[in-house]
Amino acid sequence: MSSVEKWKNFLDQKLCCGPHLTLGDLFKLAIPLGWTLIVFAAILAYLLGPLGRGDSPRWNTAALLLVSAVAGVGVCVAIYSFHRTTSSTSVQWTNEQRMQRQQKSKVHMISGSFMFLLSLGLLIFFAAFASDMNKCAHETCGADIAWSVISLSTSILWIFIAWLAMRDLSNDSTPGTDVQPNEGEQQEDAEEESAGIQV
Repeated sequence: MSSVEKWKNFLDQKLCCGPHLTLGDLFKLAIPLGWTLIVFAAILAYLLGPLGRGDSPRWNTAALLLVSAVAGVGVCVAIYSFHRTTSSTSVQWTNEQRMQRQQKSKVHMISGSFMFLLSLGLLIFFAAFASDMNKCAHETCGADIAWSVISLSTSILWIFIAWLAMRDLSNDSTPGTDVQPNEGEQQEDAEEESAGIQV
């Protein structure tokens, strides 16, 4: 067995926390999920920290960070939905399932595009107008600009991941074919449908 095959087998090992996650999936999700959790922690700090000093929560700052957090959640959901080992675009799907996944990828594309436009608008506002209007969410608008850039970059990544899913699903589609997925994939789809998961 070559080193490449050994590495692939290592990444394909199932995790104990769930039947549909592999070690490779964990690596894919580690950075975006970790960053999103950090942002949510920062939001809580801006909301709860001032209360300990007897001040009002910093709602404007928390709202700015929330944009980045939402974009981060979108990236994590897109990776989980389309790029897991057991739910990747390389898996053979029936035509109906493929169309459903294409629709979901379009929803991700539209949502990511909305967050991109929102982040771009915030970036322009804080870079050009907020300082003169005394509307900076932080003490200076420099931090606001940085957070807007982070949100913008995360939104671009979200759009890119959704675009990859749409491209691969379109390339893999073949008119007139109706390939049945394996038992594990069918079980996963049934669980998601019964739980009412919409991603």
